[in-house]
Amino acid sequence: MVANSLLFRFHWEEERFECIGQATDSGRVATIEEDDDGIIWIGAGYPNMHIVRFDPSTGDLNDCGVVNDSLSRCYFHASLYH
Repeated sequence: MVANSLLFRFHWEEERFECIGQATDSGRVATIEEDDDGIIWIGAGYPNMHIVRFDPSTGDLNDCGVVNDSLSRCYFHASLYH
């Protein structure tokens, strides 16, 4: 992940990056977690954080929306999955 929440895959054999997509329009990635099924969960966005789901097996990158749209600023630096 880099500025503007762009997600890249690094191909170490060729030493090159492949752009997968953009997690959210507002950038600022704070968390990345991989669950037991290999799904990548991303917390990104500012001032309201979004939860983003990335499935490496299909390449699907889905913005699941804001965590809390009732607060003017919801920004976190930790994550948890079950």
